[in-house]
Amino acid sequence: MNGAELKDEVWRDIPGYEGFYQVSSLGRIKRVANSKRNCFTGRPCGQECILTLRRDRNGFLFTRLRVGGFTSVRGVCKLVASVFIPNPDNKKYVQHINGVKSDNRVVNLAYVSTRNQKDGL
Repeated sequence: MNGAELKDEVWRDIPGYEGFYQVSSLGRIKRVANSKRNCFTGRPCGQECILTLRRDRNGFLFTRLRVGGFTSVRGVCKLVASVFIPNPDNKKYVQHINGVKSDNRVVNLAYVSTRNQKDGL
């Protein structure tokens, strides 16, 4: 990512993880500094940090989100789409427009309705 892209990066809370995790328009995930409690220990968390994303066996990026001792595995493309892209038709799948599974920028994602169009999680 270049400096111009990072300058235009927008961060939003991940639904269900408000105050703990945010997703960006460039496909990055961060743990938010929270003066009240830490998602791992319940103690205060002083610093925010960008999470390291992992690649599944199909090449898609995912992350683990943990709050209150419960961990969930979430696909990054699905997180970005759910926060930034309206889905009035309730389409189930997310497609990478350019076909690059690690490119989770909001401009590269679209909802699709059928499995044969599916390119994401």
